[in-house]
Amino acid sequence: MLQPFLFEEYIRDLESKEEEQRKLRMEELRKAERKNRDEFRKLMEEQVAAGILNAKTNWRDYYIKIKDFAAYLTVSSNTSGSTAKDLFTDIMDELEKQVK
Repeated sequence: MLQPFLFEEYIRDLESKEEEQRKLRMEELRKAERKNRDEFRKLMEEQVAAGILNAKTNWRDYYIKIKDFAAYLTVSSNTSGSTAKDLFTDIMDELEKQVK
């Protein structure tokens, strides 16, 4: 039978390991979501270069064109960070600065 002190130490050790695993999972999730945002931004930059996306494009019209693209679907599944619309707004801001 475990003595109370040994049991408490064992529980603290388990909690510590669990916390470490949680931190690792959160870091992996953060990296995956960052990759999703980067892929969506890359898609938009390619569409800017191709003339599909320009400073006059609005989100509603653009969404209709890209709603089935894998890059949009994955970034939409993110639970934190910038949304697809936030990234779109960033690109629009950049394009407006270039126009001025």
